[in-house]
Amino acid sequence: MKIRDFLAAATLCLSAASAQASTVLMPTDGDVNVFIEIGSLGLQTCYSLALFDDSVSDVFQMSTADRLDIASNQIVGFSGPVTGGDFIATGTLPVDTLTLSGSNNFILGITDGTDWFMDIGIGSLSLGANSQSISFGGSNEVFLTDVTASVVPLPAALWLFGAGLIGLAGIARRRK
Repeated sequence: MKIRDFLAAATLCLSAASAQASTVLMPTDGDVNVFIEIGSLGLQTCYSLALFDDSVSDVFQMSTADRLDIASNQIVGFSGPVTGGDFIATGTLPVDTLTLSGSNNFILGITDGTDWFMDIGIGSLSLGANSQSISFGGSNEVFLTDVTASVVPLPAALWLFGAGLIGLAGIARRRK
């Protein structure tokens, strides 16, 4: 019994630890200027940046979701709404497109070639109105202009995982 309880608790902890909040970004006009901080992602050739639809909610979905790869100092254009209320994000280097479902909201992610990572929040550097600094941890920051941001809270399911873990601990303690 104790091993089963331990495995259940460990599974819940791992599930909760893998979830992250993401910053949803919205263009304020027809394009967004993307600048990767010099000395961070720009020099680490093993990392690359991509734009995803805001419906992508975790790093597991990032590995299979459609994306728009972004180079440093790139302008991403937004057009729409088109048929069905979708928007189109268009990159310039190389020319590529991504359909954003129902709105022009998007999130950013980075990859080291193996795993995808979501941002950890809005960075500490203030860039003025309609500009954001998005942090990926360490010195990995992306600067965007002509954009607004809102942080999406962790899903309510994570709080349920925590409550379940506390419940399992209480049951294990009562059995002793």
